[in-house]
Amino acid sequence: MELNLISKDKKLVVIEFTDVKETIVHPLVDVLLTDEDVLLAAYKTGHPQLDKPRLTVKTKRVSPETAVKKAAESLEVEVKQLKKEFDKAVKSVKTKKAAPKKKKAEKPKKKGAAKAKPSKAKKTEAKKKTTKAKDTKKKTKK
Repeated sequence: MELNLISKDKKLVVIEFTDVKETIVHPLVDVLLTDEDVLLAAYKTGHPQLDKPRLTVKTKRVSPETAVKKAAESLEVEVKQLKKEFDKAVKSVKTKKAAPKKKKAEKPKKKGAAKAKPSKAKKTEAKKKTTKAKDTKKKTKK
């Protein structure tokens, strides 16, 4: 990532980025906007092929460079804290290796074996369905 200072004033700075990942600039803008001394913090991308993204920062009392440095340091602290908490969470989770599942031994199929017969429960259920179907046909005929 390259930064070019486009304009610099006592209370305003415009920074142009080359090969920047926007995922880092947006949190920077968010942190800048929480600062009481920052009046304006805006990131403009423009046309993706014609324009280079620019960050504009305007401040009240402190220099805009100081505000940007302070915001970057704040982000650094937050990212380090996130990493520390993440490492702590990962260590606290006990990882269990799944035991390999035992394959059931398949019984050899007999040649010319008859098909399996349905159970008694299935037979009675099938009878009930056919009886109901017959009853509905009788009612519709009457």
